[in-house]
Amino acid sequence: MKKAITLILSLIALIAIAIFVTDPVSLFTKHHQPWSFIQSAGGMKVDINGDRLIVRCDVSGLKTITTKPSTIHSGIGVHETKCSLLGNTLQISVVTSVIKKGMSTECDSLDISDYPAGEYTLAYLNQDGTTHEMGTIAVP
Repeated sequence: MKKAITLILSLIALIAIAIFVTDPVSLFTKHHQPWSFIQSAGGMKVDINGDRLIVRCDVSGLKTITTKPSTIHSGIGVHETKCSLLGNTLQISVVTSVIKKGMSTECDSLDISDYPAGEYTLAYLNQDGTTHEMGTIAVP
């Protein structure tokens, strides 16, 4: 019985430490946003600057990037901007969470120095694996 109580207390301590070390709010509020969310917030534009992919998007819904915002998203910030290479397609996605100190509502630029030079299809990747094609982009 004493071993069982010790084991249970050890597990509770490990869970508490894991929550303390990570960001508990973001842990439960992260959302991989669909293209419809991006459009409702003002759209997205992607450019190249050297070996950086410049992702212009503001999830607050207060700025027009490619379309007039239709929804204001208060209290939400960009947790992560992602880019993956699948074949000849650069897939961009945005993960949001409850905003906290130091976070921004704007997407980050992404390092693409590992991607070979060439022309790529640019697409937004939804959480369900579907994509929304955004055009083409040339990586120098």
